[in-house]
Amino acid sequence: MTQLAFAEEFFKKWDSGDEFFTLTTSGTTGSPKNWKLHREALIWSAKSTRKTWLSQQSSLAQDCFLPVNKAGGFMQLVRSKVWNAPVKIYSASANPLLDQDPTNPITSFTPMQLANILSQTESIQKLKLYTVLLIGGQAITADLESKLLEVCAPSALLIHTFGSTETASHFAGRILNKERNQFFQTTQGTDIRNNPITQQLEIKNPTTQNQWLTTNDLVEIINSNQFKWLGRKDLIINSGGVKIQIEVLENHIALLTGWPLGTFYVKGKLHPELGESVALYTLHQIDNDLLEIQLQGLPKFHHPKHIEMVNKIPLTETGKVKR
Repeated sequence: MTQLAFAEEFFKKWDSGDEFFTLTTSGTTGSPKNWKLHREALIWSAKSTRKTWLSQQSSLAQDCFLPVNKAGGFMQLVRSKVWNAPVKIYSASANPLLDQDPTNPITSFTPMQLANILSQTESIQKLKLYTVLLIGGQAITADLESKLLEVCAPSALLIHTFGSTETASHFAGRILNKERNQFFQTTQGTDIRNNPITQQLEIKNPTTQNQWLTTNDLVEIINSNQFKWLGRKDLIINSGGVKIQIEVLENHIALLTGWPLGTFYVKGKLHPELGESVALYTLHQIDNDLLEIQLQGLPKFHHPKHIEMVNKIPLTETGKVKR
């Protein structure tokens, strides 16, 4: 189904008063699953986003470049209804601004899309026209964050969002403009805690029917509405007893090599002595001597024991690496 066809069907169901809407999770680390979301939870999420970050925004019109059958793009459709503001829907692509011109002040991108946008002068100029960027779907590297601040700040509000399909998109966000703030702040009405046994982040708000929902995320809770993200419980390599967070390691490798996220990935590989070791797969030409020098800053067990050049990175529809 095309972007427009899905959107038209959604708007028809919304206007008819449908009570439940079903989305499919991304399937980054396993098989995708269907998740049913209640209309009132979607309304609450949209209102919470506006109240938390956009109360001073003069226009709430959006450009949508994300797949509308996934949480990020889907919630743009919901927000257009709840906010009573228009949304213009485009085809989702790696760099949508090469072919399209901004028409509205608010949009949402994945970090991978932004990395591609910032690699082209033409799309950089178009990116500068937005006043609000909601950025979600994966972690942001320090290099990408610096480039975004250089290009877009202070004229645009840059919000790195945090959430999942199960929570009707984001329930927290990190304002990049605030001196490289590393803390995510929850939307108003969201409670957080760490599970005392697994240490996984748990959240409660109307999108979870006010029941505690256990996420796969590991965080350091700063206070009742702030936390620092440490990694995902389901993205860990246990190498000789050392727990290695894959996404944190990938950000470190990106910083050391200059490789953009999405042009390489890391996963665990069986090892006869360590149980698991780090395996690195990359689209880049490999100079073993140079790469060894670049990766000297990694801790001992974080060094890849297997490095392989590949022709393609397996990605989900929303641009996340399929592991």
